[in-house]
Amino acid sequence: MVRQLHREFGIPASVIKPIVKFMVNEGVVLDELLADTRITFNDLTLPNHTLLFEQYIKLILNARRLCHKPEYALILGEQFFINHDDPLACRVLSSENTRSAMVLLTEYQSLFTPLLDLNLEIYPDRGIFHLNEKIPLGDALPHFIEYSCSLLYSLGKFSLGQKDISLEFEFSHSDPGHNSEFEHFFNNPVRFDCMSNRVIIKQQTLQQAIIFSAVSYTHLR
Repeated sequence: MVRQLHREFGIPASVIKPIVKFMVNEGVVLDELLADTRITFNDLTLPNHTLLFEQYIKLILNARRLCHKPEYALILGEQFFINHDDPLACRVLSSENTRSAMVLLTEYQSLFTPLLDLNLEIYPDRGIFHLNEKIPLGDALPHFIEYSCSLLYSLGKFSLGQKDISLEFEFSHSDPGHNSEFEHFFNNPVRFDCMSNRVIIKQQTLQQAIIFSAVSYTHLR
């Protein structure tokens, strides 16, 4: 169903442009990046233009093959959080604590990403946030998992008013890096070739208050 919607309505060029701009800035040749995507230079200049979902996927596969920064999707996720604001992020920021914020994300997950299924499991000592593909994404799945985890991490740091958060990341795909780029970015343990894609959150972090919530604001006054 999601794939059909993307085919019918297309992907806004505004979604595709950030990855194109980033890759070119990193020295990727634009012709090589757009190879076999059927995306033209003109497509990138037209306002309110849309492209096919399959074109978007091919662009991502080219980017993963050509970019010299294996953590590029993490950087793009962080940049998106910094440069955009949306109703879901505002709702999350008004949550009482991390746990309620994560629950909210799962309830309104279609606003976070229409391509992944998000699920939160709570245990006595931790929470586990699962990310699974909602439609088959093939070799492009790691891009969306990494991007979403980066966006989640950036939102979490801002919500708690901290430079870092204690988390553990597990990815089902192999490590695309060479020098622990992912652990350097997250400043947390990152494991690859795991059974599933998930983020492990300590109970202490789940209970931590969101600094923008009404409760926290009243306490700080």
